[in-house]
Amino acid sequence: QKIINKLWIEDEFYDGSSGITDDDLLGVIKTHDDAKVDYTKREIPWTTTINVNKILMKNAEITDLYGTVDGGSKSAHCLVEESLKIHPYDDDGKVDETKPLREGTDFDLEAVEGAADYKDGFVIKLKGETYGSTNKTLEIRYNTRFYMEDQANSGINPPIKKSNYFRNSAIVKYWNEQNETCYDSDEDAMWVSNDFSQNGW
Repeated sequence: QKIINKLWIEDEFYDGSSGITDDDLLGVIKTHDDAKVDYTKREIPWTTTINVNKILMKNAEITDLYGTVDGGSKSAHCLVEESLKIHPYDDDGKVDETKPLREGTDFDLEAVEGAADYKDGFVIKLKGETYGSTNKTLEIRYNTRFYMEDQANSGINPPIKKSNYFRNSAIVKYWNEQNETCYDSDEDAMWVSNDFSQNGW
């Protein structure tokens, strides 16, 4: 099981439109914040909001890929592990930062299968008494460090430069109230500023 243009999940292809199809019941939103990109540290802030529709999800697994949901168009960035924060929404529809999820108790963090680190993506597995089965909306915030030197080339005509386009996606696998396996996903992308993207990296 590994990413080769498509993502293998449970021995089935997932491509966001065929094979395993999104049920779109959960509600997943992936965004980034251009204003908070740190060009000194080369870090991009991302947010994934899951279960916008507040349905029951059991044993949810959030697979984050640095590309499109079909596993293609891979970008060269990597999770900054210490930046990862997960918070629930409260009953007023606001993020409750007083109740952060705890790694090891509420979730496990793993690299995608077959990877030694987080450069190919990561998986968050919800668990425990509170979040192993929940109808809460959750916000996942984290940074990735981008590596211009490892990006694909942009164009074929000189002067050839590295692409400054970085993609990110999230696929949520969960079990519903009827113990059926369900999926939902979203993806986002951003242009790293041309003023910084080619400065010798």
